Amino acid sequence: MGILKKRKGAVLSGKMGEIVFFWRRGKQLFRSRVVPHNPKTPAQTAHREKFGLASQIVSGLFDAMKHGHPDPAIGFGTLCGRVYHQAIIGEYPHLAVDYSKVQLAEGPLSPPRDVRLHWNRFTREVRITWNGALAADAEEGSPTDQASVVCQNNLFPRNVRTHLGGRRSTGETTFPLPTGWDPDKTHYWLYFTSHDGTQHSGSVYVFQ
Repeated sequence: MGILKKRKGAVLSGKMGEIVFFWRRGKQLFRSRVVPHNPKTPAQTAHREKFGLASQIVSGLFDAMKHGHPDPAIGFGTLCGRVYHQAIIGEYPHLAVDYSKVQLAEGPLSPPRDVRLHWNRFTREVRITWNGALAADAEEGSPTDQASVVCQNNLFPRNVRTHLGGRRSTGETTFPLPTGWDPDKTHYWLYFTSHDGTQHSGSVYVFQ
Protein backbone atom coordinates (compact mmCIF):
# COMPACT_ATOMS: atom_id res chain seq x y z
CA MET A 1 0.00 0.00 0.00
CA GLY A 2 1.24 3.52 -0.80
CA ILE A 3 0.39 7.09 0.30
CA LEU A 4 -0.03 10.13 -1.96
CA LYS A 5 0.10 13.69 -0.64
CA LYS A 6 -3.18 15.55 -0.93
CA ARG A 7 -3.00 18.44 -3.41
CA LYS A 8 -5.58 21.23 -3.65
CA GLY A 9 -8.33 19.07 -2.19
CA ALA A 10 -8.22 16.47 -4.95
CA VAL A 11 -9.22 12.95 -3.96
CA LEU A 12 -8.66 9.88 -6.10
CA SER A 13 -11.04 6.93 -5.82
CA GLY A 14 -11.47 3.74 -7.79
CA LYS A 15 -9.09 1.67 -9.86
CA MET A 16 -6.68 2.57 -12.62
CA GLY A 17 -5.06 -0.39 -14.29
CA GLU A 18 -3.61 -2.53 -11.55
CA ILE A 19 -3.80 0.25 -8.91
CA VAL A 20 -6.77 0.94 -6.59
CA PHE A 21 -7.06 4.44 -5.06
CA PHE A 22 -9.09 5.18 -1.91
CA TRP A 23 -9.33 7.77 0.91
CA ARG A 24 -9.02 6.82 4.58
CA ARG A 25 -8.48 8.93 7.74
CA GLY A 26 -7.51 12.05 5.87
CA LYS A 27 -4.99 10.32 3.62
CA GLN A 28 -5.02 9.44 -0.03
CA LEU A 29 -3.99 5.77 -0.27
CA PHE A 30 -3.41 3.31 -3.07
CA ARG A 31 -2.69 -0.39 -3.35
CA SER A 32 -2.32 -3.08 -5.95
CA ARG A 33 -5.59 -4.54 -7.23
CA VAL A 34 -6.20 -8.05 -5.89
CA VAL A 35 -8.17 -10.37 -8.13
CA PRO A 36 -10.41 -12.63 -5.98
CA HIS A 37 -9.54 -16.28 -6.19
CA ASN A 38 -12.52 -17.99 -7.74
CA PRO A 39 -11.54 -21.17 -9.54
CA LYS A 40 -15.15 -22.25 -10.12
CA THR A 41 -14.43 -25.91 -9.66
CA PRO A 42 -17.33 -28.32 -10.37
CA ALA A 43 -17.81 -28.85 -6.61
CA GLN A 44 -17.95 -25.11 -5.91
CA THR A 45 -20.34 -24.51 -8.79
CA ALA A 46 -22.64 -27.29 -7.58
CA HIS A 47 -22.55 -25.92 -4.02
CA ARG A 48 -23.43 -22.40 -5.17
CA GLU A 49 -26.31 -23.58 -7.32
CA LYS A 50 -27.64 -25.77 -4.52
CA PHE A 51 -27.37 -23.02 -1.92
CA GLY A 52 -28.95 -20.54 -4.34
CA LEU A 53 -31.94 -22.85 -4.75
CA ALA A 54 -32.25 -23.26 -0.97
CA SER A 55 -32.07 -19.48 -0.54
CA GLN A 56 -34.78 -19.02 -3.15
CA ILE A 57 -37.10 -21.41 -1.31
CA VAL A 58 -36.51 -19.80 2.09
CA SER A 59 -36.92 -16.27 0.67
CA GLY A 60 -40.49 -17.00 -0.31
CA LEU A 61 -41.39 -18.90 2.86
CA PHE A 62 -39.27 -17.01 5.40
CA ASP A 63 -42.04 -15.23 7.33
CA ALA A 64 -44.07 -18.44 7.66
CA MET A 65 -40.98 -20.47 8.60
CA LYS A 66 -39.87 -17.90 11.16
CA HIS A 67 -43.30 -17.99 12.76
CA GLY A 68 -43.12 -21.78 12.93
CA HIS A 69 -39.58 -21.68 14.40
CA PRO A 70 -39.94 -19.31 17.37
CA ASP A 71 -36.34 -19.71 18.55
CA PRO A 72 -34.84 -16.21 17.95
CA ALA A 73 -31.47 -17.80 17.18
CA ILE A 74 -32.91 -19.39 14.03
CA GLY A 75 -32.53 -16.92 11.18
CA PHE A 76 -32.43 -16.89 7.41
CA GLY A 77 -29.01 -18.54 7.18
CA THR A 78 -29.95 -21.38 9.52
CA LEU A 79 -33.14 -22.12 7.60
CA CYS A 80 -31.25 -22.02 4.30
CA GLY A 81 -28.78 -24.54 5.69
CA ARG A 82 -31.57 -26.88 6.72
CA VAL A 83 -33.27 -26.70 3.33
CA TYR A 84 -29.88 -27.16 1.65
CA HIS A 85 -29.13 -30.36 3.55
CA GLN A 86 -32.63 -31.80 3.85
CA ALA A 87 -34.75 -30.75 0.88
CA ILE A 88 -32.52 -30.18 -2.17
CA ILE A 89 -32.24 -33.43 -4.10
CA GLY A 90 -30.50 -34.61 -7.25
CA GLU A 91 -27.05 -33.89 -8.64
CA TYR A 92 -26.00 -30.64 -10.27
CA PRO A 93 -27.14 -29.51 -12.80
CA HIS A 94 -30.30 -31.56 -12.21
CA LEU A 95 -31.30 -30.17 -8.81
CA ALA A 96 -34.86 -30.16 -7.47
CA VAL A 97 -36.75 -29.41 -4.26
CA ASP A 98 -38.43 -32.12 -2.19
CA TYR A 99 -41.11 -29.93 -0.61
CA SER A 100 -42.13 -32.73 1.75
CA LYS A 101 -38.80 -32.21 3.53
CA VAL A 102 -39.14 -28.43 3.91
CA GLN A 103 -40.08 -27.95 7.57
CA LEU A 104 -42.38 -24.98 8.09
CA ALA A 105 -42.51 -25.54 11.86
CA GLU A 106 -40.88 -27.53 14.61
CA GLY A 107 -41.60 -28.27 18.24
CA PRO A 108 -42.52 -30.90 20.82
CA LEU A 109 -46.23 -31.23 20.06
CA SER A 110 -47.44 -34.35 18.32
CA PRO A 111 -47.60 -33.68 14.55
CA PRO A 112 -50.71 -34.21 12.41
CA ARG A 113 -51.48 -37.81 11.42
CA ASP A 114 -53.42 -39.38 8.55
CA VAL A 115 -53.55 -36.08 6.66
CA ARG A 116 -55.56 -35.98 3.43
CA LEU A 117 -56.35 -33.23 0.93
CA HIS A 118 -59.60 -32.93 -1.03
CA TRP A 119 -60.15 -30.43 -3.85
CA ASN A 120 -63.60 -29.23 -4.93
CA ARG A 121 -63.18 -27.85 -8.44
CA PHE A 122 -66.70 -26.38 -8.46
CA THR A 123 -66.31 -24.24 -5.34
CA ARG A 124 -62.49 -23.93 -5.60
CA GLU A 125 -62.25 -25.02 -1.98
CA VAL A 126 -59.55 -27.09 -0.34
CA ARG A 127 -60.57 -29.47 2.42
CA ILE A 128 -57.83 -30.94 4.61
CA THR A 129 -58.60 -33.71 7.09
CA TRP A 130 -56.50 -35.33 9.83
CA ASN A 131 -56.83 -37.69 12.76
CA GLY A 132 -57.96 -35.45 15.61
CA ALA A 133 -57.41 -37.98 18.39
CA LEU A 134 -54.46 -38.03 20.80
CA ALA A 135 -53.15 -41.15 22.49
CA ALA A 136 -53.53 -40.49 26.20
CA ASP A 137 -49.97 -41.25 27.25
CA ALA A 138 -47.89 -41.51 24.08
CA GLU A 139 -48.36 -38.07 22.53
CA GLU A 140 -47.84 -34.48 23.64
CA GLY A 141 -50.52 -31.96 22.83
CA SER A 142 -54.11 -31.02 23.47
CA PRO A 143 -57.44 -31.26 21.65
CA THR A 144 -57.43 -27.43 21.73
CA ASP A 145 -54.20 -27.13 19.71
CA GLN A 146 -54.64 -24.69 16.82
CA ALA A 147 -54.27 -26.05 13.28
CA SER A 148 -52.42 -23.87 10.75
CA VAL A 149 -52.21 -24.54 7.01
CA VAL A 150 -49.46 -22.73 5.10
CA CYS A 151 -50.06 -22.46 1.34
CA GLN A 152 -47.65 -21.45 -1.41
CA ASN A 153 -48.31 -21.37 -5.15
CA ASN A 154 -45.46 -21.82 -7.63
CA LEU A 155 -46.72 -18.93 -9.75
CA PHE A 156 -46.75 -16.54 -6.76
CA PRO A 157 -43.99 -17.92 -4.50
CA ARG A 158 -43.81 -14.85 -2.25
CA ASN A 159 -47.58 -14.57 -1.79
CA VAL A 160 -47.74 -17.18 0.98
CA ARG A 161 -51.04 -17.64 2.83
CA THR A 162 -51.61 -19.11 6.30
CA HIS A 163 -55.08 -20.44 7.07
CA LEU A 164 -56.06 -20.98 10.71
CA GLY A 165 -58.03 -24.19 10.67
CA GLY A 166 -59.61 -24.55 14.08
CA ARG A 167 -58.77 -27.10 16.77
CA ARG A 168 -56.84 -30.34 16.52
CA SER A 169 -59.90 -32.23 17.74
CA THR A 170 -62.02 -30.91 14.83
CA GLY A 171 -60.09 -33.10 12.40
CA GLU A 172 -60.71 -30.98 9.32
CA THR A 173 -60.69 -27.50 7.80
CA THR A 174 -61.96 -26.00 4.53
CA PHE A 175 -60.86 -22.81 2.78
CA PRO A 176 -60.97 -21.32 -0.75
CA LEU A 177 -57.88 -20.91 -2.89
CA PRO A 178 -57.03 -17.33 -3.92
CA THR A 179 -57.99 -16.26 -7.42
CA GLY A 180 -55.46 -17.38 -9.99
CA TRP A 181 -53.96 -20.15 -7.86
CA ASP A 182 -53.72 -23.48 -9.67
CA PRO A 183 -54.34 -26.30 -7.15
CA ASP A 184 -51.86 -28.52 -9.00
CA LYS A 185 -49.12 -25.93 -8.46
CA THR A 186 -49.87 -25.23 -4.80
CA HIS A 187 -48.00 -26.62 -1.78
CA TYR A 188 -49.63 -27.14 1.63
CA TRP A 189 -48.15 -27.72 5.08
CA LEU A 190 -50.15 -28.44 8.24
CA TYR A 191 -48.95 -28.06 11.84
CA PHE A 192 -50.40 -27.47 15.32
CA THR A 193 -49.78 -24.73 17.87
CA SER A 194 -50.63 -24.88 21.58
CA HIS A 195 -53.55 -22.72 22.74
CA ASP A 196 -51.14 -20.24 24.39
CA GLY A 197 -49.01 -20.00 21.23
CA THR A 198 -45.77 -21.07 22.90
CA GLN A 199 -45.25 -24.50 21.30
CA HIS A 200 -45.61 -26.01 17.83
CA SER A 201 -45.59 -29.43 16.28
CA GLY A 202 -43.48 -30.31 13.29
CA SER A 203 -45.14 -29.54 9.97
CA VAL A 204 -46.52 -32.18 7.62
CA TYR A 205 -46.53 -31.67 3.86
CA VAL A 206 -49.98 -32.38 2.47
CA PHE A 207 -50.13 -34.38 -0.77
CA GLN A 208 -53.04 -34.26 -3.17
